[in-house]
Amino acid sequence: MVGLDVADAVFEPGTIEMRPQWRPRIELLLTELQKAPSVLRLSYVADVEDEALVNRRLDALKREIMTAWEGMDCCYELVIEPEIFWRLGAPPEQAREADK
Repeated sequence: MVGLDVADAVFEPGTIEMRPQWRPRIELLLTELQKAPSVLRLSYVADVEDEALVNRRLDALKREIMTAWEGMDCCYELVIEPEIFWRLGAPPEQAREADK
């Protein structure tokens, strides 16, 4: 199992685009994944972001990693398990409702 944790700060504000300083981490991740058959746990630690934006970011990051992986013609099929951890226990809208 290999884990990659991301959060809002990894992305340009309000977008699914990674900030330039984080891009080299994808190459390091791919190098690590080549060492042995692994499952990638892609975790997003969310706070007050919009739930739809968080999902789009995870989907975009997963697509980017899979596209790079497939282009490397590696020796095993990479499985990516995305998951979201909400600091408030739920997306902001749901957390506010639970507090009522």
